[in-house]
Amino acid sequence: MALICMRCRDSHLLLWYRILIDGPFGTCSEDIFKHEVGMAVGAGIGVTPFSSILKSCWYQSLDPNTTMKLKKVYFFWICPETGAFEWFQSLLASIEEQMMENGNGDFIEFHIHLTKGWDFKTAQQIYMQEESESDVITGLQQKTIYGRPNWDEIFPELARKHP
Repeated sequence: MALICMRCRDSHLLLWYRILIDGPFGTCSEDIFKHEVGMAVGAGIGVTPFSSILKSCWYQSLDPNTTMKLKKVYFFWICPETGAFEWFQSLLASIEEQMMENGNGDFIEFHIHLTKGWDFKTAQQIYMQEESESDVITGLQQKTIYGRPNWDEIFPELARKHP
């Protein structure tokens, strides 16, 4: 467990956040079910172990015989290029589609960050399709975020949503 202190941008208040950090080792998926809110962060091809974690979270949420403490999962994937999206995107699309079909579309929230790997032409296509219902790169309903995660904004926002 770690305590993180951050200064609130709009005031002189110091805010403290309690977070539990787990990994990188083989059984990181066990502890996610002990908490109401889970946050998984993978980068590049290091996202592979999260396929089983996301599947486990989703399948357990569907089982009517399972009482789960876990109510919300935030999945952050930081990726340098679009090529890495190819195999993992199909799993995310499947989970997203099943969540929508079962009326639980917000159980797992994807935050996919593309840090580089786009050229001017790709940027134009992205801009032109911004209003589209699905993401131009992944095809998911939840849109790709261009650039690195801003943890100084993400942690306070999650702490506000889940006191």
